[in-house]
Amino acid sequence: MFPPVLTQTIGRLVGKASPARRVFAALTVLFLVAIDAGAQSAALEPSALSR
Repeated sequence: MFPPVLTQTIGRLVGKASPARRVFAALTVLFLVAIDAGAQSAALEPSALSR
């Protein structure tokens, strides 16, 4: 889904981060995944945009 370089960078940042930042990073990743899934479903169903 995401390029390996991006996931490695996120992994390094999270590894050094405080617990609060780890939670924030996890929420950010979930948010990006949700946007990605939403964009794909919108692309699969163009009629949803015209409603």
